[in-house]
Amino acid sequence: MPPLLKSLLYLIGLLLLACALAAYRQHHTQTIHYAFLYWNLFLALIPLGLSLPLLLKPESRYWRYLAWPLLALWLLFFPNAPYLVSDLMHIYLPSPMPRWYDPLMLVSAAFSGLYCGFLSLWIVEQFLARRWPVWAVKLTSIGVWCLTGLGIYLGRIPRWNSWDLLNRPQALFYDIVQIFRHPQQHPEALALMGLYSCFLILNYGFWKNLNGPTRSPQAKPPDSGLD
Repeated sequence: MPPLLKSLLYLIGLLLLACALAAYRQHHTQTIHYAFLYWNLFLALIPLGLSLPLLLKPESRYWRYLAWPLLALWLLFFPNAPYLVSDLMHIYLPSPMPRWYDPLMLVSAAFSGLYCGFLSLWIVEQFLARRWPVWAVKLTSIGVWCLTGLGIYLGRIPRWNSWDLLNRPQALFYDIVQIFRHPQQHPEALALMGLYSCFLILNYGFWKNLNGPTRSPQAKPPDSGLD
């Protein structure tokens, strides 16, 4: 079995485990607590789904022009995957479940989101590595994680959604500009963005260098066909 397919199967198992734990909790307690996990897990799958077509390696010139809009859409939804880590704050105390149950459920969901993001970014890196030099791909990955820290803040604190970029772009951009225009007035935003970005960069580096879904490809000269 190809290593990438095996990684996807493990990921599907982890997603099913997180959903099963949430469903059993709801059935056992007769409440809708943690129902948001299903939606957040679905959102975490979107960037992974958007990145999978990049594995096809088509040679059509039309595909080369379609790849960049696809990547832009992927970047818009990408923060939804690691966003699940921030759901760890949702622990109801006291809980009607055993003390170990809720942390296991939330950690299962958080790791599902992380791995969706890791695998998705890895696929994008392989796509870019066929066209860009190694240093440019690495720099792009760091930039993606920094933007992800911003996305997690926007989703967790002011409660913006990915589609607000289309529905309310002016208000969203205003909030973003204010953070960097008046940083002294937004210490929580800068702390959350910086710490989450560092956390994600370090964990992704560890995951990719320790395992990764497949062996990292050798560096190849960039293909100017997409530039």
